[in-house]
Amino acid sequence: MTTRQKLDIQKEAICLSLKLGMLRTRRKVTTSSIETDADPEMVHVSKDIMESEELKAIGQFQGEIKRYVTARCLPSPFRSGVYLLRLLLIEEVMKELELFEKKYKSLVQTFLEFYAQVYAQRHDLNSPLRERLGSLYHPEDYPHPQKVEQAFYFEVQLWELATPGALRTIDRALYEREAAKMENVWVKAQEQITQVLLTEFKEMTARMADRLTPGPDGKPKVFRDTLVGNLQEWLDLFDKRDLAKDDQLIGFVKDARRMINGIKPEMLRESEDLRKGIAQEMQNITAKLDQAIIDRPGRMIDLDEAVEVA
Repeated sequence: MTTRQKLDIQKEAICLSLKLGMLRTRRKVTTSSIETDADPEMVHVSKDIMESEELKAIGQFQGEIKRYVTARCLPSPFRSGVYLLRLLLIEEVMKELELFEKKYKSLVQTFLEFYAQVYAQRHDLNSPLRERLGSLYHPEDYPHPQKVEQAFYFEVQLWELATPGALRTIDRALYEREAAKMENVWVKAQEQITQVLLTEFKEMTARMADRLTPGPDGKPKVFRDTLVGNLQEWLDLFDKRDLAKDDQLIGFVKDARRMINGIKPEMLRESEDLRKGIAQEMQNITAKLDQAIIDRPGRMIDLDEAVEVA
């Protein structure tokens, strides 16, 4: 039976809200524009009003930002886009987000320069977009650059959440009820955090076990250096992220650390015995993590919902 250390999450962490804005280039197409004998209510068609490597670069960078944040934060029990960030990591994360924001704005500016040309050519009968979209081309699909610029935003906020202390002097009973509610929120959050950490950990150990196990033909599988690096990074960050303080999970982490301590990707490529040994150990840990996830209460949180992109 696992035990969990008492931890006051409200004192150990702060809420981080991250919102990233992105221009959407997909538009609905009326069924009257499509020749079909199907019921119009059963048909849903869309079109892309443009292709842009500059816009694609922004989307890819948003993914990079999201991966950085989710690797260091944990989901909060509140709305999507709000994380729990351990106080130990605030300075590091906020400095990195400042650098991300500068690059984000630079990428947006590059796209806006591209879009200005698209906007200027929206009534051109010979524009490449008109030729590609044919009868589905409509100049009104391309708003003024100022409006397009407003679709991009990079918003970061930090806040603390606790029962309002002023309630104590206004209505003691109300304060105690609200304090009890908040305590229950954080207890459930701790359970969910444990589930998230177990699941993240299991995905990495399962992948390592799979890639280090020979294929059906008996030959070693190809793997990237990140196979080892990603797990090592997760283990290195664990203590700073851990708001669950679950003894069983901490034990699994210690086992994995001992197992891959000093292991380099080239060592695994050069030694069949080492690959076999690590693969077996990773399979064992994966099985234990899988059972621990089944045994735990609480609803799983989808980390893919963590960054709000509108």
